Amino acid sequence: QISLKISSEINDTNAIANALINIGVIYQEIDSNDIALEYHYRALKLKRILNDKINVANTLSNIGLIYLNIKQVEQAFDNFSQALEIYQEIKNNYGISLSLLNIGSVYVEQKRIKKAKSSFFEALEIAKEIEAKPLIKNIYYHLFILFQDNKIYKEALDYRILYSQVKDSLYTTEIHKQIAELQTKYETEKKENEINNLTKEKEIRGLKISQQESKIV
Repeated sequence: QISLKISSEINDTNAIANALINIGVIYQEIDSNDIALEYHYRALKLKRILNDKINVANTLSNIGLIYLNIKQVEQAFDNFSQALEIYQEIKNNYGISLSLLNIGSVYVEQKRIKKAKSSFFEALEIAKEIEAKPLIKNIYYHLFILFQDNKIYKEALDYRILYSQVKDSLYTTEIHKQIAELQTKYETEKKENEINNLTKEKEIRGLKISQQESKIV
């Protein structure tokens, strides 16, 4: 809210739109769907004026997710489809894959299982091409649920295993990243302490020399 107020005061349209998106996402995360939609639609209007295509598509995706969450599947499908068209236009493969995943989720709600599976597989192919592991993990999970709910247990098990493997891989990667960051911070702090100690030693030697000179005089 503070960033929105400041952006409005300085009349920064892009900053206002970004603040509206951030507020919308916060309300979205706590399932305050009506308020979230209000902020996302306000942001969408500004992003369209600015011709900020990537964020128009991102906001359409957020709106689609809200509609999907409240089971208004036609509106969800419409927003996801608009987002997909923009992602395709700007050749954003991550967005394309994500939109196909979202559209597949709409098909699941509509009990259109073949179309859901087709959309998920298309999303998975693109996600693999760009090596988007978090997205691959999510698609595997959706495939697992799809097959499990339709009592296709062999495929459900396969995708549950694949999901777990990617999840574990991402977790391991994150742990290694955190360890590396801590190691870097430790080494940096260690060097800073060494420098501080050397500086203090130099200052002490300087004082001793000054004292000796004063005694000689």
